[in-house]
Amino acid sequence: MVRRYQIINAVRDRISARVSSTRARVAALRSYVRGPKSLAQARDPVFIGGTGGSGTRVVALLAEHAGYFIGTNLHRSLDSLDMDRFCDIWLHRHLAATASTLSYKKQAAMDWDLGRALVWHRSDIPAADSPWALKHPRTVLMLPYLDVHHPGMKFIHVIRDGRDMAFSHNTRQSDLYGDVVVPHADIAQSSAERSMRFWAHSNLQAKRFAESTLAKRYLRIRLEDLCADPETEVRRLFNWLSVGGEGAQAASAIVKSPKSIGRWRTQSDSLVERITRIGGEALEAFGYR
Repeated sequence: MVRRYQIINAVRDRISARVSSTRARVAALRSYVRGPKSLAQARDPVFIGGTGGSGTRVVALLAEHAGYFIGTNLHRSLDSLDMDRFCDIWLHRHLAATASTLSYKKQAAMDWDLGRALVWHRSDIPAADSPWALKHPRTVLMLPYLDVHHPGMKFIHVIRDGRDMAFSHNTRQSDLYGDVVVPHADIAQSSAERSMRFWAHSNLQAKRFAESTLAKRYLRIRLEDLCADPETEVRRLFNWLSVGGEGAQAASAIVKSPKSIGRWRTQSDSLVERITRIGGEALEAFGYR
């Protein structure tokens, strides 16, 4: 029954996204005609990503409050629809090519598509050199690629307790990329176990790369910390974005704690024990006890 609900919800979400995309692209086309046609004068991008349902939307709202342009061609969750299209076409192929490589022709097409997606995302930006951000959860899966093409990029990694994420209805990333992100996974496992395995593997990979390569260009925000002490976390975010923490108190009103925080505590002890064992290393690495 839960799986059926997930499928219906995913189909409804997909239809809604396509309708929104069609409407938004009409508006984006108008702004593209008069807006910037390249990234030549653009500042380095700030990408916002994490496992779907982890709280990236509120972080995007906070970035917008801080004066960052986050786009106008957006899904209701504030995902960039231009990046959404790019990921739909290329991300699985990119992740599956880890052990080999894409052909020169396909790689060139992918690179060109990324540039086009970013130009379209910025098509309504007030000024070519305005600070800007792009929120799309799936950027967490392609940090090395994004860093190669935008070596000055910054990344905000939004993380939420993997035990909560294991029981989320938002399983899109796991459904689309589980076969390449977590190869040889046990398909006989429950949905919660598969979700935990994906959460643990993908977020640990992002953390290791970002800490070693992005360093100060990397900021991690735990949703639980943001909800528990919004002003402190918002001030930390604003300082990292180099806008100062003066507006943190007002911006913290944006943060609302979802009722689903801690939902894993209502599950059976045996299932919680299994998912905790699966995600143990990642839970420890992100400070979840």
